[in-house]
Amino acid sequence: VDVYLDQLGSGLFGYATTDPRVKGRRKPGFLVLDNDYDGFKGAPVKLMQATMAHEYNHVVQFAYDLGSDAWMFESTATWMEERVYPALNEYIDFLDPTFQSPEAPLAEVDRWAFKLYGSALWNHYLTTLYGPEVIRAAWEARQSVTPDGFAAGAYERAIIDAGGSGCSQDFLGFAAATAERRSTSVFP
Repeated sequence: VDVYLDQLGSGLFGYATTDPRVKGRRKPGFLVLDNDYDGFKGAPVKLMQATMAHEYNHVVQFAYDLGSDAWMFESTATWMEERVYPALNEYIDFLDPTFQSPEAPLAEVDRWAFKLYGSALWNHYLTTLYGPEVIRAAWEARQSVTPDGFAAGAYERAIIDAGGSGCSQDFLGFAAATAERRSTSVFP
């Protein structure tokens, strides 16, 4: 995977994108990272690590299916930061929008954009129940669900295949665990 360094500015840590000349729903990608993380809050090396893990995961996702729901892209890439660098915990910075807007759908894209990143908590919850393989299984199920690009359907298939009751039942447990997050061991 090609990685380019640039002075990105505008609060942009980095990004992943695809080659526009390649057609189809699966495409190769590359990364562009800020060259020094100067001016950002936090240690530059930690910011680079979190960004690298997050954006590299997008490149992997591009190989699965570009037609997936945006929240699945962002929530699993944010979840991946923790898988690659467990001590970073950068995703915690995005939890306030998630907890402050419980009425907003998990997959909200427009009005609560940062909730997409905070929704990584859903993937952490599923990992606690079934192991990290369930997240990969959801990505692998992407093209076999209806309607096409429906992330909840992909999670449904992955959860059932992992021995669970399904997405809606696990979401009830997730909602209860996040509501009681300060008094439970589900989210240390």
